[in-house]
Amino acid sequence: MAMQSKLWSISGLATELEMDRRTLAKRLEYLAPAEEKKTDKRIQKLWRMSDVVDHLETPKSESGKTYDHQKENARLKYHQANNEAMKEAETAGRLLPVEEVIELGRAMVYAAKTKFHGIPDRVRQSLPDIDPEAIAVIEQIIQEALEELGRDGIPPQYRERISKYRAELDTGEE
Repeated sequence: MAMQSKLWSISGLATELEMDRRTLAKRLEYLAPAEEKKTDKRIQKLWRMSDVVDHLETPKSESGKTYDHQKENARLKYHQANNEAMKEAETAGRLLPVEEVIELGRAMVYAAKTKFHGIPDRVRQSLPDIDPEAIAVIEQIIQEALEELGRDGIPPQYRERISKYRAELDTGEE
């Protein structure tokens, strides 16, 4: 007579595998039981030992996908190396925190705006006989330059990324 595989409850499996029942239940969350028996008030799930051992030996993510250890280790090492390189660059002064760059940029734009606004008065002082229409043209050119600087002096191509980063900081994500 051929042997048949036995079905095991979570408690029986935990005892045989010498694992905590709750830990084992969590690890088997994505493994479908071989059979489910309905009792009075609950459903008893039963697994084959071979299915459970195979499942436990092949680590899976929360979504149930199988991990590729080499790929995951390579990805981890890559990110760790990037983090170390960034720390080293920041320590050496080659990398600045984004908040500091934004503040420096804002200060530079403010200084430029202040200088631009003073140009018409300086021209009037230096050239008292200058035509008022020329001053109006200078003021128009300055206004266009100030509009190009834009809000906070952040170039348009970076504004969306910086706004997204600021929103992440406000919500505590990163």
